[in-house]
Amino acid sequence: MWSACALLIAASVCAWHCFGYQNIQYTSAKEYLRASLPYDNMEYLPKAVTRISLGPPRLPLELISGDISITPLEKRYLDDHYQIHARNLGALCYHVFNFPGWKVEINKNIVPLQENPWGLIMFVVPPGESQVRIYFTKTPIRQFAENVSLAALFIFLTGALFCVSLKRGLFK
Repeated sequence: MWSACALLIAASVCAWHCFGYQNIQYTSAKEYLRASLPYDNMEYLPKAVTRISLGPPRLPLELISGDISITPLEKRYLDDHYQIHARNLGALCYHVFNFPGWKVEINKNIVPLQENPWGLIMFVVPPGESQVRIYFTKTPIRQFAENVSLAALFIFLTGALFCVSLKRGLFK
């Protein structure tokens, strides 16, 4: 038992990279960002992220360009609504990483999202009054995973109920 614990600790120490610093020359900002967080290697971020913003955003939905006024209407979990008055064509940034499943509707029409080095949700707003909805939907793989999880839970609960029934002698 103690030898297994000692082996586990020794393996962990080797994985911690605690034997000094490495002198690495980076050739791009993306390479530096990927290497600067060695414990998670930015695995939790979308592929499009090549820059990290150092400060928190001032607002959840922020004006990037144009002459636009933004009025928040309704904020729900993963579903925000805004009233936008744009005097000309403009760009807005919603400060959430653009993972698969995020959608932006302007006047009930889904609009394409703009790529950016921060991997955030950015989109273009046409001139005039607009209702903007930013929401998260389930992708087919997420729906499939949820269905598999529910099926596994059902099988587990059915098996547990059957085992309890056998113990109590309900099935003889």
